Amino acid sequence: MGRGPIYKWAKRFQKKRLHGLDDKPGRGRAPFFPPEVAVHLVKIACERPSDCGRSLSQWDSKELARSLVEEGVVESISAETVRRILSHHKLKPWRSHIWLSSKHPGDEAFYERTLEIIDLYTRRLLPHEIVLSFDEKTGA
Repeated sequence: MGRGPIYKWAKRFQKKRLHGLDDKPGRGRAPFFPPEVAVHLVKIACERPSDCGRSLSQWDSKELARSLVEEGVVESISAETVRRILSHHKLKPWRSHIWLSSKHPGDEAFYERTLEIIDLYTRRLLPHEIVLSFDEKTGA
């Protein structure tokens, strides 16, 4: 049988008695971000940086994290956490053509519907509202 957590805690207790059982600073579960943070992040990642007051041609994780903090969505978030959230949603804004933009030439009705959908996903729903989403993608 290998040396697991019990061995670790026993060694700490031997060395420092009760103080050895205290949690070390910076350890523990990573902060949890509610789904609203991910939705807001995806919304920002699908916009042009210039539309958000940035003089960038593409987003990167560090700039997206900075935007979330500046907009008051979160107190702090690391670029790595931003990257993980975007990876979960299969988004790479630093490698993608930004199509969800007012500067994109195309159908105005499509853009208006897109704004309605973004509104549904980024605001708190009223008690009598419900959102059903049907994904038209056929692949993963």
